[in-house]
Amino acid sequence: MSNFLLNKKFLIFLAILAIGTLLFALLSSQKNLHQLPQITSSNPAADSVEADIFTPIIIQFDKSILADDFSLLSSPKESWILKQDTQNSLVISHSLALHPSTKYDLTFSWKGDPLPTLSFTTHSSQGDPRLVQTLTQELNRDYPLASLTPHEGFGFSVVYSAPLTLEITITNSLVDQADAIAATKDWVKGQGLVSSTHQYIITSPPPTN
Repeated sequence: MSNFLLNKKFLIFLAILAIGTLLFALLSSQKNLHQLPQITSSNPAADSVEADIFTPIIIQFDKSILADDFSLLSSPKESWILKQDTQNSLVISHSLALHPSTKYDLTFSWKGDPLPTLSFTTHSSQGDPRLVQTLTQELNRDYPLASLTPHEGFGFSVVYSAPLTLEITITNSLVDQADAIAATKDWVKGQGLVSSTHQYIITSPPPTN
């Protein structure tokens, strides 16, 4: 009887030990699954100077990652685009050139957990390419047909007088204003734009002596 009790206690002990081992293995597995990825290298390198203002940033990690698990904030603020580069790396592009002679601090988060900040300084520049890009974007936004104006229609001429505002000057008194506006709208649509994106105003040519 005593041997039976001893064997029973031993079996209970083994069962408890097995359950404990299983729980420990499960907890360790979960911990490894949520282990933060570590940055092993980057281009530009951490704390580097003379970083290029046009080249996308590449970040290499010590484990497989997914771009969708990351978010990025920076100082100064930029519009960043994170994409998968390889199984272990991200490529981070920016729509505008970075500010020259500027220190950038990039703070990543992985599944909501913060990662160490990556800092670098961009190279100096005699001009500011970002300013040129910004002005070009504004010109394309506000005056998308600028390179095609003045546009000469039958009995009228079209130029920009303000952002997204086309001024139609009647050059032939026989041309009806409504017809000139309709023809101008057709011309705008012919350039691949929606005619309602613009406003249309009519003017008359100055009187001749």
